[in-house]
Amino acid sequence: MRVVTPSVIRQLFALLCEDPSKGSRKLGKELDIGHSTVDKYRNLARNKSLSSVDVRAMTDEQIIEIFGLNNKVSIFIVPEWDEIVRYLLSPRKWGCKMNTEHNAWLFYYVKKHWPMHLVNEPLPPDCMSERTFNRRYKEHIDSLGLGFIKHQPNANMQFGPGSMIEIDTIGDKFTYYDTTNECKKNAILFTAVCKFSGYIYAEPMPGADGHCWAQAIINALWFFGGLFECCRMDNDSAICLYGKKYGSVKYSRLRPTVHCLLRDLHIQTDLCPKQSPEWKGSCENSNFQLERELFADATKYKLPLHVSSLDELKRLIGCEVERINLKPRSNSNLSRKALFDQYEKHALQPLPLFRPEVRFLSMGQVKHDGYVCYLHQNYYAGADNIGKRVVVENMHGKHLRILKEITLEEIAFYEIDHDKMTVHYHKADKFTSSKEKIMTRPKEWFITQFNQVSAPHGHIVTLIDVMWSKLARTKPVATRHCNLIWSLYEKAPNDCDVLNDTCEFILKNKDYSDFKHIFIQTYNIMLELKQRTKELDLFSPEAQSAQGTTTANVSTASYLHGANYYEKFEH
Repeated sequence: MRVVTPSVIRQLFALLCEDPSKGSRKLGKELDIGHSTVDKYRNLARNKSLSSVDVRAMTDEQIIEIFGLNNKVSIFIVPEWDEIVRYLLSPRKWGCKMNTEHNAWLFYYVKKHWPMHLVNEPLPPDCMSERTFNRRYKEHIDSLGLGFIKHQPNANMQFGPGSMIEIDTIGDKFTYYDTTNECKKNAILFTAVCKFSGYIYAEPMPGADGHCWAQAIINALWFFGGLFECCRMDNDSAICLYGKKYGSVKYSRLRPTVHCLLRDLHIQTDLCPKQSPEWKGSCENSNFQLERELFADATKYKLPLHVSSLDELKRLIGCEVERINLKPRSNSNLSRKALFDQYEKHALQPLPLFRPEVRFLSMGQVKHDGYVCYLHQNYYAGADNIGKRVVVENMHGKHLRILKEITLEEIAFYEIDHDKMTVHYHKADKFTSSKEKIMTRPKEWFITQFNQVSAPHGHIVTLIDVMWSKLARTKPVATRHCNLIWSLYEKAPNDCDVLNDTCEFILKNKDYSDFKHIFIQTYNIMLELKQRTKELDLFSPEAQSAQGTTTANVSTASYLHGANYYEKFEH
């Protein structure tokens, strides 16, 4: 602002002589003084009944006396303005709040140069008032090209370099023509803006699911070259999930894929209140500029764009966004990119060593039986989680993890069942009882157990393999039949040869109906034949001569009874 002198007073009333109806703001702009100052001197002349001609005819001494001018030029101690700028652009240590101009004037100017000064005492003569300090600080940041910075009195409204990134999408769809497939396609334009410098990133997404959002956020962070303290976004169905909890109390949260990504990168999230776009005004302003200037050059681009792939569309959008980033910002001589490189890039937190992979997560509801449905199959999540929402993670299409909704703690781990024809119920080992574990034994378990037996077991393994192939759609039944075979072996391991012969008989007759009854009956016949055969061998002439006994006193009824069983078995 200009210092008011007697010559300035004469110029003011000379302009009023030419046009008495001219307003105070217009007069102040022409004279480079405040409009309130113009009103002050006009009122003084009106109160003393002085016309414009009278004021112009006065001497300097008269003007100084009547209008109360002070010709003393104050010489103030000038602070280190660069130090003040660094202080006001850095957040406080205890949070993300920015420092205020009042604190800068008090602690970095008054207390620094006059440490013994008390707040209630008048300022020293060579000390700037707070108003003069603020005015000269504004002149300094304007000279640096940072005139767009507005330091609010409330520290909660301040956002320094690297403090926040705002993300959003432009409109609903962006239509382009795919020359490879010769058809029109739609994409969703993702945008990310640095809150401080206004540096813009944009890319097309093929869809609006959580995986696309997470991948776009990763690309934006790697484009900026660092991590921000906070990420702000809309609180709507585009990126959030809605539901009910604890009765009728509604709540919303980020989609699991986006939530886990930002949590792993240690970036805080801030959801805007519903229908409050002013909370992310930087992103809204940049989106408006992109809508107005993106592909606006009709001589270079014709809409809809003809591209061969989504990657080519991404490259074209990147070129247009780079052009916008290189334009000077309003109220500044520096561009968005220059502001980012000079003031914000160094304030970002370092990126992780490895680029994170996007996790495929979805929400599920645990049913009353303790199972959660995924891809038409049922997976057990525990009785403690009945009625609760859980997160289901698909790991490369091979494995499945069930996680708790809030803490993402693992509940169970499964292999994905891709059978689309039959609905199965899967239960992790930690949830199954000993009886359930027996009833869910796989084919490989039985084959492994019998291959460790030294006795003949070839027909047993063959029967197990045949049974599982014939009962492929009813595996529990095959497991039950194999458990029957294994239980008979556990009761009499020394009779494994009888069990093997029984399996050979079943394979020979190929009769698998009423398996349990036929198998047990055949096994009992085979076992008794083995016992009777041992008795016949015991009373053979060779065995008797070796023992020194005769058959005169031995009844033949017993082995004849065994022969009848053998005849029954043959027929």
